[in-house]
Formats: sequence, structure tokens, C-alpha cells
Amino acid sequence: MTVEKVIEMDDLKGTPVDGGHEDKALTKRLLLVSILASIGSFNFGYNISAVNTPSSTFEKCAFQEGFPWECFFVSAEQWGLVAGIMALGALFGSLAAGPLATRLGRKRTVLLPNLFYIIGLLLMAFSSQYWMLVVGRAIIGIGVGLACIATPIYLTEIARPEARGLIGSFHQLSIVVGFLIAELLGYVGFARPYWWRLFFGIDLIPCLVQIVGVFVWCPESPRFLALQGRMEETKASLLVLRGSTFQEAEFKELEVSAQQHASSSERLLRQSIGLISLFTNHFKEAWRSLLVASVLHLGQQLSGINAVLFFSSKLFPEPIVPVLIGLLNLIMTVLAILVIDHAGRRPLALSSSLIMFLSTLLLILFSFFQIESRLLSISAILVFVGSFAFGMGPIPWLMTNELFPTAAVSSAVSFAVGLNWISNMAVTVSFPFVREHLGRFVFAPYAVCIGAFFVFSLFMLPETRGRLAAFI
Repeated sequence: MTVEKVIEMDDLKGTPVDGGHEDKALTKRLLLVSILASIGSFNFGYNISAVNTPSSTFEKCAFQEGFPWECFFVSAEQWGLVAGIMALGALFGSLAAGPLATRLGRKRTVLLPNLFYIIGLLLMAFSSQYWMLVVGRAIIGIGVGLACIATPIYLTEIARPEARGLIGSFHQLSIVVGFLIAELLGYVGFARPYWWRLFFGIDLIPCLVQIVGVFVWCPESPRFLALQGRMEETKASLLVLRGSTFQEAEFKELEVSAQQHASSSERLLRQSIGLISLFTNHFKEAWRSLLVASVLHLGQQLSGINAVLFFSSKLFPEPIVPVLIGLLNLIMTVLAILVIDHAGRRPLALSSSLIMFLSTLLLILFSFFQIESRLLSISAILVFVGSFAFGMGPIPWLMTNELFPTAAVSSAVSFAVGLNWISNMAVTVSFPFVREHLGRFVFAPYAVCIGAFFVFSLFMLPETRGRLAAFI
């Protein structure tokens, strides 16, 4: 077997063990495991929004001596760093996640972010000075970076190919649910003086739920176990995940793949392809996968989506707007999950980026012709966010895991997501300055980036639905 081999969905189909029912890609246990594994992504989404509504509380606060339980002053520029520093922490977390996922296993790496979430959240909830907010936020970012690698890999590897789009989208769905919950809490008053401490601290509850739930109910990834040659554990994991729908053909495919990896000239595949090896020994076959994965993640962030999510309360003073953004984000993500395994990855990415480009173009035209309409501007922003959630939100996380073989996926995803966080921080930290200098035309740079991504995708983006364990 060569690394370029494509495993189509039909390769994993067979007769269910009960012999009398149609094969089912989903089981209750698989859904429970997917939800528990995605809690780290929920925390990511919560902490995206957690700096949105409290910003006005800090910016309007008068300095207090002693321990300021109510609040303490943080300027708008300083708050931009609080918002953006999470991306720097996430960069380090994502770079470490690949080796950790290979060394510790997928399951343990899914749990690891909780350590950083807990430390960072406690530091922010009990902060009395600006630096504590910054450091706490950076530590949370490390957990976010780990979760954004470990969770999509784990979800991809526990699902059958015909349900991989659905299960893989739990990562993005959990992000938008976390985002919406934080916006709702901010809307009802949790971001006001005194209450903002509870606003940060309440996110400790999902951490504890995931620690207990993953330990008790989640098995190790069967594909990871097969790659390690631990076939008895592989079968046990499949039995847990598939239940009565377990198919011997799926286990045999993993077993044959592991044996061929071990005996073929490409012996390195059975262990791991590190990032350096990916760019040296395997670059000839990996370059296109690396290029597409990189552009997917750069395009996602350079679209300016986090400028909207982090600063929607400043762009639109109406308190209901951030909640509407979060609600629409959730609705469109659910819709994407329902169609992603039928419509395919490429059509969703193209349609999403095209609509995002048109909506930003409308905002620019409104400014150019000085069309003063809050309703039109808010509608254009909602279309922008909704179209992002429908494609550009979940597609990069899902497709990156489908562009590389199992042995290379940890390193490759770490690299691509590292680019994601670099561009995330660049957009977030620079947004206050971009807004100050471009004013009404603040979305012009993002429109250019989205347009460039659409053109690239039109000619270079492949369809990866039904593919597994291969470079493109």
C-alpha cells in the first residue's frame, strides 16, 4: 500500500454483525462520545465571545485602590491585546498538539486542554490587574490550540467515512454553541460589574464534565490504535463505538492497513511522519495537501470573521446584535452539518466564500455611497456570519484531516492550525487600528482576502468526501 491510496466509503461497507439490518453509521454511543470530546471546542467558542460584552465594563470603570471586585480600568487598545493574546497561546498549543497526539494518544490529548482552561479561567476570574487578564487569556489559548488539533482528529478517526462530515462538524458546532451561550450570558447581564468574574469562572463547569465523561465513556481512537499495531484494543474500541452495527469488514480494513504499513517499504507510516520529515522526505507527495490546508486556514481567519465575533458589540451598539449573530451562527452550522456529507466539502467552501465576499462588498458600497441604514448593515453582517458558519467555519477543520494519511495528520494539522492562529491574532490585534484608519471601509481588506480565497478554491480545492488516509 502506498500513502497515496484512497480508501473510498464503499471499502468500509459490509454486513452488520446481526446480519438482518441495514448498516448504520451512527450509534447513541458514538454521538455521546462525539459530544463529550467536543466540549473542549465548546470552551473555545465560549472564550471567543467572553471578551466581547465585558469590554465596555472595563473601559468605563474608574480605577480603584486595593482589590477591585467590581472592575478596573482597561483601555480599548489594551482590551484588543486581551482579545488577541489567546491566539498566541493557541499557536503554541497547536504546535505542541501534534507530537502530543502521537505520544499520548488521541484521547489523552483531548483531555489535556482542560488543565490550561482551568488555570486560565481562574486567573481571569480572580484578576485584579490588567496583566492577569492577559496571562490568563494566553493560558486559555494554549488549551484552545490543543483542543483545535486533538478534537477534530479524534472525531474524524472514530467515525465511519459516510458519517465523517457529520461527526467531524461537532467541533465547529460546539464552538458556535459556546459562542452563543457566552453572548446570551452577556446579554442578560453577566458581563456587568462584579458579575464578569462569574462570567469567566462559570466555564469551569464544562471542563469538569469533560474530564469525567471522557474518562468514563470515551475509548481511544481505533485508527490510532491500529497505527500502533494494537489490534485487540482496536477491535474493542470499534465494538464500543459501533455496538450492534459493528462490521468485521471495518476492523479487517484497519488490520490489513496496519500490516501493510508495517511490512512495506514505507515503514515510517506505521509510526509517525513528523513535521520536518513532511517537508523534506515526503514533500513531493505532500506539497499540494500542505498548500490546500494552509490556504483553508489562512482564508478562514483573513476573512475577518473574528473581527466581527470579537468586536460586534463595538461595531453595533445594539445589545441584541451579538446574540443574533450567535444564534444565526448556530442555525447555519446545524444546516451545514445536515448537508455536508451529501453536498460535499468543495461546493460548501465555494458558495460560502462567494456569499461572504458579496456581503462585504455590500458593506463597502454602503459606505462608498454613504447609505446610512443600520438595518441594511446589520443584515449584511448577519449574511456574512451565516455564510461563514455554513462553509468556511467547519470546512477547514474537517478537510485538513482528510488531506493527509493517518501517520502524517497530527503534524500536518499542527502546521496548518498554527497558520490559523497566527492570522487569527494578526486580524484580532490589528482590527482596532484598521478600524481607526479605514473607518467606514474597515471591511475592504477582508473582502480582498475572501475574493482571493474563492479564486484559489475554484481552481485548486479538491473534493475530499469519502477519502481517508491519503495525500491529494
